[in-house]
Amino acid sequence: MRSLYLAMLLTCFVAATARGEQADDHADLPPTNSVEPIVAATGLEVASGVAVDEEFNVFAPNYRSLGGIGQIKQDGTASLLCRLDKLAPVEGRTPFAQSLRLDTQRRLIVADAGGGRLLRVEVDGSRADVLSDRYQGVRLREVSHVALDRAGNIYFTERPSDTKPSDEAASEATGRLFVYRIRTQKTELLAGGMDRPSGIAVSPDQKKLCVAEQGTRRVLIFDIEDIQIARRRELIRFPMQSDGNFAAGDFAPKGLAFDRRGRLYVCMGAGGMINVVETPSGRLLRRYKTLGSVSDCHFADTTLYIAIESKEAVFRLPLGVEGFVYSK
Repeated sequence: MRSLYLAMLLTCFVAATARGEQADDHADLPPTNSVEPIVAATGLEVASGVAVDEEFNVFAPNYRSLGGIGQIKQDGTASLLCRLDKLAPVEGRTPFAQSLRLDTQRRLIVADAGGGRLLRVEVDGSRADVLSDRYQGVRLREVSHVALDRAGNIYFTERPSDTKPSDEAASEATGRLFVYRIRTQKTELLAGGMDRPSGIAVSPDQKKLCVAEQGTRRVLIFDIEDIQIARRRELIRFPMQSDGNFAAGDFAPKGLAFDRRGRLYVCMGAGGMINVVETPSGRLLRRYKTLGSVSDCHFADTTLYIAIESKEAVFRLPLGVEGFVYSK
């Protein structure tokens, strides 16, 4: 009997130790809801996919008006870098920047949702080049979010446009995932049949690609093999019911970003939170509150910059963990 009791104690000790080790795996992350957002930039018509350079200059889409791109320096000095409707007008459409990323030459890669195209804007805002606005000769619809890898490839998602006719075929109304290759100047379809895909991010080891799917409240993960994608699977489906520290509901995931350790930060839209997810296990690790509906995020050093739609502003979350910088 005594030996059985000792065995039970040993089992409980081992289990408790394992739980402690699991928790300590991510001890560098601040506790859930322990970090308060700090304002970084205001005056956005629609707060969406922000980009931040190594000098902590914030590039904000839809600054002062739709299609404007603003540059806000660390000292708070703000200026209008360019207006897409003036720099690169498109007939019959109103340019609306949904997502920004910086390439290795500090040029802005722009997902122009309103114009249905992928743009590249020079660092001084003097010129915009259309990288992609068609696939197999057919105009793209709403280009949503953009991500870069270290090889120079540009991944982007496309959603169905709200302005499409109601009788449009279901197959035409599904979202798609593309890659634009700089070397070949070619747009290639990687995946279709997605339910309102939005945020997208390439893992630090360049072996995984994650895509937020708003219509299903989940994040998909793909293997990247020889610059192609394979083995599409569900990384996580966010629950409708709250569980412990993790508030839940009918909240759609939007923007995505990785830290250097490969943890995925997911903007939960109207849920007003950032969920941190372990990859490739899909385990929820932390939850950080924001001040409203959050659409996108971007790491600069150890700070996560977040775009909060309801505040028409960009905020900083000083997490103290090193973000993944894809442009190095």
